[in-house]
Amino acid sequence: MHGTENFPFEHDGSLVLRPAEKGELLGVARDHARIYAREHGFGEDFEAYVLRGMVTYLEERHRGGSEVWVVTDGHTLAGSIGMVRHSAEEVQLRWFLVQPEFRGQGWGGALLRRALEFAREQGYGKIFLWTVATLEEARKLYTRHGFHPVESVTHHLWGRDLVEERWDLELPPERFPLLGHPSLPSDREPEGSCPLSHLQRRKIQAPGALALLRAFEKHLGAEKAREVASAGIAEDARASGAARRNRREGAPLEVLARVVREEWAAEGALDLAFFEETPTRLRFDVLRCAYAELYEGLGAREQGFCLSCARDEAFARGLDPRLRLKRRSTIMEGAPRCDFLFFLEDPFSGTPARDVQTRG
Repeated sequence: MHGTENFPFEHDGSLVLRPAEKGELLGVARDHARIYAREHGFGEDFEAYVLRGMVTYLEERHRGGSEVWVVTDGHTLAGSIGMVRHSAEEVQLRWFLVQPEFRGQGWGGALLRRALEFAREQGYGKIFLWTVATLEEARKLYTRHGFHPVESVTHHLWGRDLVEERWDLELPPERFPLLGHPSLPSDREPEGSCPLSHLQRRKIQAPGALALLRAFEKHLGAEKAREVASAGIAEDARASGAARRNRREGAPLEVLARVVREEWAAEGALDLAFFEETPTRLRFDVLRCAYAELYEGLGAREQGFCLSCARDEAFARGLDPRLRLKRRSTIMEGAPRCDFLFFLEDPFSGTPARDVQTRG
């Protein structure tokens, strides 16, 4: 399945997106070396790094599960992307580049969509990539396609001091077509849409999402259907949180507190009682929940937890991978209140981080 029918396929009547042919990887390596040196000041060791990776790819390609694509007219190389098998479950996205003169024409998105399609065809469960924090446009594109940052390392690399980042994308099993359905709850606004409140969005989505989930419960059983739906919805929530993180609006718990007050509780959707707000802890109770009332009115409180409550910790982790949620009870499940405690986990010890106190 290497067709390009879902992508732009012409530029001046000639450019096509297709798998790389023999000899073209040398051109991909050459363009990486030249463009990254010119635009980002990378040294010669970056070219060696790219070439080493390509040699390994060529030596192991016979195992399957890897591919490189290019945008070209047979003479000019306009762009490239690769998917390289890391394990039976994981694949690494590599060598993603569009030549400066071809940017802004949709080829970056086309290359990325083709690579994601390949990963799903091959049955991978996760895609990961490494990038650097200065590549802002690439980071925006990764966020739009559901990737979220999970790790960062600061070091001297390729002749510069760089912050290198790992981004992940979990791929839900394709055998469950419920995932990714446009009727399922999402907090990501389509481009050009009129902004809706959080509650308005749920009111629109709930009937369709509930009908889909109930249909799949009949085929898969309630437990499996809700497990799969929760995974897909959580991935969307993580992507939404990562998008907020990339807007750099403040410290993670500061942003989360603002989201709870100004978005989740908008239009009287939640009655809140806050008890603790520090750089490492956010603790509050929900005393009334219009989302629970919505699903109760539809006779679907059990499904409501899957379709709504399961988003909360995933969104927080998108804001910061160290964020965790402790919640013992929810109104959706019949309790008189929801008790939320979001906290930052120490990445080294796995225990809650302590607030840093300074003396004046």
